[in-house]
Parts: sequence; C-alpha cells; structure tokens
Amino acid sequence: MAKNLNRTKRLYIRGRRYNWDFGHEGLYEILDDKDCDKGTALMLYWFSDPEWYTQYQDENEIPDYEKDNYNLIKYIEQKYEHITKEIIIYVPKEDEQVSSHPSIQVKKTLPPVMYQETKGTLHFKDIKTDYSSFEKLLGYFNEDLLGLFDEAKVNNELDEWIFFLKNGTVQEDFTAAELPKAEVKSGKLRLSLEERKAYKEYIEKENED
Repeated sequence: MAKNLNRTKRLYIRGRRYNWDFGHEGLYEILDDKDCDKGTALMLYWFSDPEWYTQYQDENEIPDYEKDNYNLIKYIEQKYEHITKEIIIYVPKEDEQVSSHPSIQVKKTLPPVMYQETKGTLHFKDIKTDYSSFEKLLGYFNEDLLGLFDEAKVNNELDEWIFFLKNGTVQEDFTAAELPKAEVKSGKLRLSLEERKAYKEYIEKENED
C-alpha cells in the first residue's frame, strides 16, 4: 500500500514538473498508469489550459498547431470518470488555474466536474515538488531520468550516479538499486519516436505472456 502511495505521489510530482516542450507523450504515460490519481489527472487538465478552448464552438475551428493540446484535454475528460484512485486533494481555484482568460468570449463550456476539487486525504500543497540539489544535477543531464532514484540512498551512492551520468553505463559491482532502470531509460530516450513505440508494444506483449 505504501509503495503504491509513493508511486501515486511520484506521478503527481512528475506531472507537476513536466516540461511541456517535450510534447504530450509523457503526459499520456502518466494518465494511463494504474497508479495515476484523480487529482493528478485534474492537475494536468488545468495545466493544459482548457478554458482557452472555450472560445471555439466546434473542433474544426481550432488551429492545427493547438490540436495536440486540445486532444489531450478531451482525453482527460473522457478518462476522468474512470480513474478510481483518489488520494490527492487537488483544488483548481486554489492552484490559480481557473479563469485565466477573462477576456475570452465563451462559446462552449467545460464539464462542471472539472471545476470541482478531488476528494482524498493528501492535499496537493503538502506534496513537495521542489527539486533537490541532486535532482537538479540529474535534470541537467536529462529530465526524464528524474524520479528513478531514492534520494536517501543517493547520498551514499552519489559516485555511482555521477559515473552513470558521465558514461551512460552501469558497472556490475554498483549497488544503487535504481541505476539499472536509469540505464534502460537512458537507452530508450536515444531511440526515435517510432522505435520507442515499437519498444513499448514489445514490452506490453511480453508482460501479457
């Protein structure tokens, strides 16, 4: 239970920190994770600026360069009611995400449920999302590697992580538990989008077998 809770919190932190310049693929991965919380989905919904699209009556009016973001918004709206995990209390108004475009002429309203705070026991403001010193160093090399390590252990295994960041490989005698995952993740990030999709499909098929 505690392990699942930690993963749920990490998914929220990952979503909160996400660099949207990387595209939407990483956001879909968070939303499709079985440990994704309703509060995380709602946070990502409001971070995608849904009120901007209320100025469009029809989807055909939306410029092509805005459609990827619009599709993410619609995906969250459709998926939202099916997310059963609800631990994180997320309040859109409290996060200053609502009414960000007061001058827009609203032609199509958002679902009322997306304005409501989520239920739970952990308030979103109580989740620490600031980067630690080591996370800043790790993020300097590649932000997608963040969250793969336990900082309490890193203090004793810092040399191993620095070696990995400099060389991109892990030696057999290394003891940092998350380093093998980081090595796999790093290798995946060097693949093209098509290669990454093929890799993901292969892993899913392997898990089914």
